[in-house]
Amino acid sequence: MAKYTMEFKLEVVKYFKENGKAETVKKYNISNTAIYKWEHLYDTYGIEGFKRKTVKKYTVEEKLNIIQSMSRKGNCLDNSLAENFFSHLKSEFYYLESFDTIDDFIRGLDEYIQYYNTERISSKLKGMTPVQYRNHSIAA
Repeated sequence: MAKYTMEFKLEVVKYFKENGKAETVKKYNISNTAIYKWEHLYDTYGIEGFKRKTVKKYTVEEKLNIIQSMSRKGNCLDNSLAENFFSHLKSEFYYLESFDTIDDFIRGLDEYIQYYNTERISSKLKGMTPVQYRNHSIAA
């Protein structure tokens, strides 16, 4: 899309008001939409309406410096390990506890992750804890 100066937009709007849509489109070769938009900006805000005001809108993720993890289109297996972990986290920790403060939650979460990574018995690990399974695998 072409970038037009504030002066040019003002010239087009004034010409439009004096000569109408058809003449303005023919003379300046600009779309009706742009002309009507510029006219609305001018009528509403005056010449200030033509000044570029790009205000960056930040998402919550950007504000917190978080990178959202998403699967590739049509491939739900990309995040299956993470989804599996979060399923266990919610059912074994989050839904069973109540937290008075965010610090209580963080402390409990740290303890659960430590438990999950070292002590939690899993049928996928042949009934062993992760530490036992690693030691068993190394010894084999």
